[in-house]
Amino acid sequence: LEEEDAKQVLPSQLGFQILEHRSIHNIFENKKKMPCLYITTNLNLDGVNTDSIFSEVTTAISTIIGKPEKFVMVLLKSSVPISFEGNKEPAAYAEIISMGGINKEVKSKLIATIGTILQSKLSIPRTRFFLKVFDTTAFPTRSKM
Repeated sequence: LEEEDAKQVLPSQLGFQILEHRSIHNIFENKKKMPCLYITTNLNLDGVNTDSIFSEVTTAISTIIGKPEKFVMVLLKSSVPISFEGNKEPAAYAEIISMGGINKEVKSKLIATIGTILQSKLSIPRTRFFLKVFDTTAFPTRSKM
């Protein structure tokens, strides 16, 4: 573009979407509500259909924490070197982060339910699964973002 033409180009002409303040606010509010589960396992999942794992875990988190499925994010990483109880038998480590919705009862249900899903779908014994649960509202931050 010539310098004079560049001054007249609108962001929408360059492929940028213009969002109203309200839309941006909604995006950030929804992200704050989004529970995120990150699962790592020492199993190689190449060739394994993981769709049912994602589906069942998403439904379980939504039901137990009480947040819509559309806000639940699940990440699954395989082939991570993990030693548990001094051996490298099938194991998994997971972390779930949520803004609210976590209490002692919810934590127990998440551990039991996600452990059962991993045992059923990947043959990882529940005794070789560890879940770290973190509620971001438990530790208020001074951040303005």
